[in-house]
Amino acid sequence: MEAKVSSSSRGKYCPFRTTRPKTVNLHPLYSVSASMEGGHPKRVKTTANRRSRSEFGSSSAQAAREGRGDPYYSLILQETRLAKFQGRKATYVRYVDLTWMAEQHFEFPHEFEAQGAVQFLELKGQVYPALVREFYANFRYKDGSYWSMISGKLFELSEDLFMNVGGLSSNGYGVGDCGWVKETFDAGEVYKSFLRGPHLYIQGELTKAGSLSVENRLLHYLIAYILVQRNANHAQPTVNDLCFMYAVKNNVMINWPEEILKVMYSISTSQSKLLPYSIFISRVVEYLHIDVSDTIIIEYTDKDHLVGESLIHKMGIYKYGNTWKYQEDHTTVDIDLSSDEDQTGTEGQNATAQGEPSGSASQVPGFSLAHLDAMEQRLNNRMDLHFQELKDSYHADLEQCEERLYAYHDNQYQNMRNMVQSSVETQNRFIQTSIQSQSDLFSAEFQKLSMLIRGDQSLAVPEDAAYPPPSQS
Repeated sequence: MEAKVSSSSRGKYCPFRTTRPKTVNLHPLYSVSASMEGGHPKRVKTTANRRSRSEFGSSSAQAAREGRGDPYYSLILQETRLAKFQGRKATYVRYVDLTWMAEQHFEFPHEFEAQGAVQFLELKGQVYPALVREFYANFRYKDGSYWSMISGKLFELSEDLFMNVGGLSSNGYGVGDCGWVKETFDAGEVYKSFLRGPHLYIQGELTKAGSLSVENRLLHYLIAYILVQRNANHAQPTVNDLCFMYAVKNNVMINWPEEILKVMYSISTSQSKLLPYSIFISRVVEYLHIDVSDTIIIEYTDKDHLVGESLIHKMGIYKYGNTWKYQEDHTTVDIDLSSDEDQTGTEGQNATAQGEPSGSASQVPGFSLAHLDAMEQRLNNRMDLHFQELKDSYHADLEQCEERLYAYHDNQYQNMRNMVQSSVETQNRFIQTSIQSQSDLFSAEFQKLSMLIRGDQSLAVPEDAAYPPPSQS
């Protein structure tokens, strides 16, 4: 594929390096389950939930041992940080079956296999929302490494952790390292090469995911929604998205753990963003054998979260024969009318021989049924696409409202905190002023008393003054 690189890019193109993920048997899922009702995940608690539990961890003694010597993980600071994450929800969970995608003759499953990203993309199962919030509340970067603490267990997000839980290798390049692209790389040219037709590129217009070819549309979807998640408009591929897509399609290894950690760090320092990677974090919880007996569990294994045939249809993409196409690109209906014409001629001759007209009656059966089926399919597809657009718009508006609500609550909390702090400072000043006033008054009275005492001592004693006789001992 020919592409150009911007002048800001440096370095030379790097050869393909393949790192195969090693197979790892994860710690088995806990036996707590949850069901789906009405299309929404059902929250399930175990019997251990009857015990009260502080959300920042049930083992305060262990937390003190693990974080000993590091004031960042003191219980008070953990509670303070965790309070800021209360009410923040996880991003919509998605996973994919790349085996099925490969059976549909897509190329990107093999490209992701070369990247070692198959295991991570297929992660699913139970999610622990409270522990996910705790993970981000305690997330930090220190001494060149990323750390977090869940339920009192301090751990490093190391290369081994990403490999064992998600099958991701740290061998590769970051998107900020332009040494892996060609010197002639140009985002506009790369974007044009990913489109399903040159007529869809208009100079000066924003990028559109709906203009990408079917292969590239799904590739972009898996990158933006699962691998490198972001709280942004997914309908417009970013320059980073194009870089990731270009690297995957050209067999350039990407350091996915590095990119994921960047996203996690930005989320941990934000106030109103949704929390990504809840599936991966929950698998980390199980890998580290952290107790989940007293936390809420949500199951994500249903088809609503699977990037499969149903979701592809919602993108307006359907399978015609052995090829997946956009519905709008499939403008013709392949109907073989030759046999119908022969049948029409035969029936016309028979009808004429019987003295009946051979016109419309002989053409209705073959023509109308085939076209009615085609029209019905088109109508259903358009309705599905329309309802999906409404649903996406609704979810986007809902996420914006949630972010605004979180920001409003943060502002209210900050204002209340400032008011309390101001009130305390005012009260302290009043107390100090009162103490100073009392001290000044006491000093003045003491000086007066001292002057009176000194004045009494200087008074002359009269000669006729009578003194009491000394006491007899």
